Amino acid sequence: MKINPQIEGEINLCVQALRRGEFIIFPDETGWSIGCDAMNAGLIKKILDSDQYTSPAVLLDESGRLNKFIKDIPDPLWDLVEFSTRPMNIILGNVVNLPPLLLNEKSDGVFRIVKDAFPQILTHKFGKPVFAAQLIDQVKPAPGDEGILNTPAYVVNLRIGAKS
Repeated sequence: MKINPQIEGEINLCVQALRRGEFIIFPDETGWSIGCDAMNAGLIKKILDSDQYTSPAVLLDESGRLNKFIKDIPDPLWDLVEFSTRPMNIILGNVVNLPPLLLNEKSDGVFRIVKDAFPQILTHKFGKPVFAAQLIDQVKPAPGDEGILNTPAYVVNLRIGAKS
């Protein structure tokens, strides 16, 4: 997939921040999200302990990657995921290979197979799932803001609408 060089540069900066174990703020299908490496329990806890997010999910670039995290995937789910054109969070049981912090008491986890180009390329280049939570206030943090939003290593610098 050929993408704009500016967008590719932004994705590369995000991937670098994720690999350093830092937060990023980036656009996805649901708007602006705060994210981190889905294997970094410490950062995930900081996001979950804040009150500035909603709809947390583990982002994957393609449905085939679900096999690494779900023991038994129902057959109808494959069609649902492959043919959906809109963002869809999927709650699945029997999750493995993810920090326990991402699971409820029944070992269920929330996943989203991203459809938008920016998060899809981001998760693909990162090579691992990205934990993302939609920001309640759909604006980039301003200098001097307090809380978790003032701590990201990288905030994507693109003029992308708040919601697609």
